[in-house]
Amino acid sequence: MTTFLTALPPLEPYGLGTPHVESLSHYLLRLADICELPISALSKMIYRPLADKYTGTTLNLRSALDGNAPSSIERIEVLEMLTGNPRLRFASFWALSSAVGMTSFQRIYDFRRCPRCISDPDPSANYEQLIWSVPLYTSCILHDVDLEVNCIHCGCHQLSSMSLARKRICNNCRKPLGHHGAHNVASPVDRWANQTLGGVVEWCSTEGQAFRVPLDWFSIFLESVDQSYSPQ
Repeated sequence: MTTFLTALPPLEPYGLGTPHVESLSHYLLRLADICELPISALSKMIYRPLADKYTGTTLNLRSALDGNAPSSIERIEVLEMLTGNPRLRFASFWALSSAVGMTSFQRIYDFRRCPRCISDPDPSANYEQLIWSVPLYTSCILHDVDLEVNCIHCGCHQLSSMSLARKRICNNCRKPLGHHGAHNVASPVDRWANQTLGGVVEWCSTEGQAFRVPLDWFSIFLESVDQSYSPQ
């Protein structure tokens, strides 16, 4: 059996094959913590091979890894090469990158979260989930509580932190963001949307099922929807 040495350990993302797959930006924070390296050092390792192609870019992890722009997909491929783990793409919207633009589909700068998920003391349960970045996803399908973006203590709007140690405390008052949460009272349509988005993310995160959806497939779908609602 051949063993290949890699620049970074082949850490597995949490929740692969489920709607609750870990976001790659949070994965990179865990990787930095395990390697005892500053997150800026790992970011530069990902950006350096593409420096000539993408000049003047910032080191925002969420826009670099959690989106599905061509630049994000290429950075995911670099991270897969550095870790020797080809499954990292399944912790992203890689499968939809050819068909759906995620710029308006995701909210990559806000720290939207389920307060009950992040209050779990188990690191394999309190991580940041990829699905939380989708604004249409309004409540946790695991705990049936509303997702939050503000601190329950001081009301401060929470932006995504680049520190694993500070991920679950308020940017302003430094109090824990985790708590029991407010029971969701969503409409049947919202519940259907949450469950559907969960199914989409589960498919995207499942190796052996997810594949890059061709643009023409999505165009055919949109044309069918348009014809269904057009006046006869």
